[in-house]
Amino acid sequence: MAIEKITLTDGKTVQINTLISLGQLKKFQNDGLISKTFMQDMVAAQSDPSKMSFDDMYNSAYIAYKNKNEDGMAYEDFQDVMPLDLELLGQIYAELINGKVKKHEMAKNFNQHANKQSSKNGKNKGKKYQK
Repeated sequence: MAIEKITLTDGKTVQINTLISLGQLKKFQNDGLISKTFMQDMVAAQSDPSKMSFDDMYNSAYIAYKNKNEDGMAYEDFQDVMPLDLELLGQIYAELINGKVKKHEMAKNFNQHANKQSSKNGKNKGKKYQK
């Protein structure tokens, strides 16, 4: 099921829309919210999550928010209240890339890769990411 709402750190819930058009993609690229290599990164990340653009992933929540709320919060204001939740960000990013058809497979792959990387770096040693 597609993510339609995000609960922010201030307790407010906002609606999002992860289905973007090609025109919106171009606008978000021109605004600097999505990299110019987004499409190439998207294709590469589907088979190898380590090729995912973390900047694009971090911005994905704001993109989905602005896609639903054209006159919504400014970027900095949104970032101040957006929770740092890698699973949620990964799911939103995957939905932006794949539309609402796929069931978060890319997000699952990303989480597995992120957990492996953090274990290699000694972070969260012995801990699993909790949902």
